[in-house]
Amino acid sequence: MTKGQSITLLPEEREIWNQIKEYGFPLGGGKQTDEILRSQAELTNILLSRKAIPDIRIKYFTVPEFNTGNPKVSHQETFQRNGNTGQRIFEHPHFREYLRYFIDGPLLGEDIKREASLLYDRSPFENDYPEALSKLILKHKKKLLSQMSKSNLAEEVYKLLIEYDSREYISKYIRSRILSWR
Repeated sequence: MTKGQSITLLPEEREIWNQIKEYGFPLGGGKQTDEILRSQAELTNILLSRKAIPDIRIKYFTVPEFNTGNPKVSHQETFQRNGNTGQRIFEHPHFREYLRYFIDGPLLGEDIKREASLLYDRSPFENDYPEALSKLILKHKKKLLSQMSKSNLAEEVYKLLIEYDSREYISKYIRSRILSWR
């Protein structure tokens, strides 16, 4: 798997994931919602047990420094502070966005992720990549901002940068630059 790209799902995993995505969001409640949330937890457990999720994506969820909103607690700890532990985290409706990231990687579109991969391969120095990626995102700014908020875009770019092993402070700096766009 190339960094930033979707993971390969086995046929039964793909079927579960498609059912989860088809159900839509936000969840309305009731028996069908409960079934979807159980499926969400089941799929998460399957992917974890076969080690299909890239380590950096798990770290994004479990390591406090990767929580750009509050680097004192991880995303996982936020769930725990709200009374959700163990399996209940995976069954929570808000966990779905993390499962989507685990499976699909940063939500920037396959064409932009391919271009980002080429940029990485062409960057002679480690510190050249974040700036090159920033320029690529700026080139697609209008399209991307028509699909998501500026804060979501900044977070997705941050995720892509950490997947390419960019230094934490550089990744956060690029994220903050996107947040300052007018």
